[in-house]
Amino acid sequence: MNYLLVVWVFISSVIISGIARSVAFRTNMVDVPNERSSHMRVTPRGGGIGFVVTFLLALIVLNLNDTIHKDLFLPFFGGGLLVAGIGYLDDLSEISPLQRFFVHFSAALWAVVTLGGVPPLSLGFTTVEWGVLGNIIGCIGIVWMINLYNFMDGIDGIAASEAIFVVGVTGAFLYINEVYDLAWVCWVLAAGCAGFLILNWAPARIFMGDVGSGFLGFVIGVSAIANSEIEELSTWIWLILLGVFVVDTLVTLARRLARSASWYKAHRTHAYQHATIQYDSHARVTLAIIGINLFWLLPWAVIVWKWTELSVIATILALSPLVFLAWHFDAGKERKV
Repeated sequence: MNYLLVVWVFISSVIISGIARSVAFRTNMVDVPNERSSHMRVTPRGGGIGFVVTFLLALIVLNLNDTIHKDLFLPFFGGGLLVAGIGYLDDLSEISPLQRFFVHFSAALWAVVTLGGVPPLSLGFTTVEWGVLGNIIGCIGIVWMINLYNFMDGIDGIAASEAIFVVGVTGAFLYINEVYDLAWVCWVLAAGCAGFLILNWAPARIFMGDVGSGFLGFVIGVSAIANSEIEELSTWIWLILLGVFVVDTLVTLARRLARSASWYKAHRTHAYQHATIQYDSHARVTLAIIGINLFWLLPWAVIVWKWTELSVIATILALSPLVFLAWHFDAGKERKV
């Protein structure tokens, strides 16, 4: 039955994303190109509502058929509604950063509390028992993931394809390890994103908007915490699989702070944005990231999955070349077009 649910999520996401496109044009919920844009034509936003709705409905089904129980249902459903709700309002009319932060932190706190707290952190060779501090870091981490995904949702197909890769792979790892509940959560999200990607691939007919990017960041962040107590699938695997997004964001932020540039205002200085300008193609850059994910990061994730004692060193080795790439493409620096 769950396999049919995944198919239903995919088809429904395509349909709802298409409806969202029509509604966005009628309500003038569109992105108009400006000097900080990576697109050249007026494009509707808010398409992320397609995978948001299908994912939340799928959670209800998974809960009713006892695939997942309230300890997983409540964090994803309650927090996801909050993040998607404020995101959709922001897509309709801009919300203040303080309001967004309050809602995002509330959703993160809800998730950590309903998950029963953040488990100890395994370093492979030892385990860090961090108690209340871990819960605080967990909340901050979820809020960071929400914003990270928003930062990286800047060209056609990049955010949806990254989510499909990350939750698709972790879902497979979890299923092999017989952690079926969280595996199905990952796979229904991947199916929803795949349905949306049909309309979001370059040239995009609709953008996911804050309703989608923030939601993806939230669900991925909560998923990483939810499975962090599973020795074979530690937080380090999530960090490796998200490597392109994490490294680009951190290098960009560090270089912007170093030159006293505002970190929270809209900009066009991420490495992937510079690469898009250089190669004049959204599709080429997104495909390049997919290639890095499959042929570089995935093997390292498998190594950590099989040999957990190598977690820290493998993560460093996996991410170090990405730091070089981000630096090479001038992440955090203004470049002339």
